Amino acid sequence: MNRIKELDVYQKVIMLSMAVMIVVFAVIYLKVGLKVGFLYNDEILVKTIENGNTLYSGEINGKQTQFVVSEDNTVVLKYGDKTYGPYSVIKDEEKTNITEIREGEAVRFRGVILYDNNDNYLFRNEDGSWYDDSLGIITHVDANGDERYADGKLVDTIKPNVYTIYSLVSKPELTHKGEGGLWFVGLFLCIVNAISILFVDEIYRFELAFRVRNADDAEPSFLEMMGRYISWTVMAVGAAAIFVYGIIFL
Repeated sequence: MNRIKELDVYQKVIMLSMAVMIVVFAVIYLKVGLKVGFLYNDEILVKTIENGNTLYSGEINGKQTQFVVSEDNTVVLKYGDKTYGPYSVIKDEEKTNITEIREGEAVRFRGVILYDNNDNYLFRNEDGSWYDDSLGIITHVDANGDERYADGKLVDTIKPNVYTIYSLVSKPELTHKGEGGLWFVGLFLCIVNAISILFVDEIYRFELAFRVRNADDAEPSFLEMMGRYISWTVMAVGAAAIFVYGIIFL
């Protein structure tokens, strides 16, 4: 406790900031990590079962969002007051390796569904060509950052593609956002920084003892002091960046 009391104002601010970061981000990581479900449009939709249907519910862009997957392999997406579908996945009874994915009565895909080395789905059309949802679509980005088709209409980023539809009827693997391991990396940086602040003189003289005599009598120069404060600040900012990165960008 005496060491903490002897710290100057800036050192105490750094120490307090790191303590607050550790606690706040621990709560956030727990909240994010415990929310497990189907990842769609970078949001987690939580799985529930209701009347034989599998529901994946959550919020996207501030609107209530829900996939309803029926036992007959039919998928409906409810997004706010808008409904997409029904979409259906149908196996050809005569050609067992052929799968159709329909939107209403319209066929979105007909062909063979394969897997790559990472167990991702690959869609090959019945004629042997590879299926691509974006094939033939020309878009541009307007001044607001929105993607638009060549005719000026907005690209609907909520409408599910065939990959999403097939994943939902195939019992998708549930996941969560964030990377908990990065919280421990940020914690480690905070601990190292705290030790550097609390035992700065001891560390300084220990390192100096390998280069000069009477290291215990040495006093740090102005540049040495400036370097200390800069390094403490950089370490604290770096820890904060890692905490944030583990939640937002993974």
